[in-house]
Amino acid sequence: GYMAPEYAMDGVFSTKSDVYSFGILLFEIISGQLNSAIISATLQGRGLVEH
Repeated sequence: GYMAPEYAMDGVFSTKSDVYSFGILLFEIISGQLNSAIISATLQGRGLVEH
């Protein structure tokens, strides 16, 4: 699964962590792209709208 930034950095787990993981999974399903591809495009200056 995917870890929320708060959990990865501080080890703090909450219901928000589950919502984050679900959101990433849902985004991958809708966009048809893996999370790593989306992050790479964002770092290269392309926004989600341009995907």
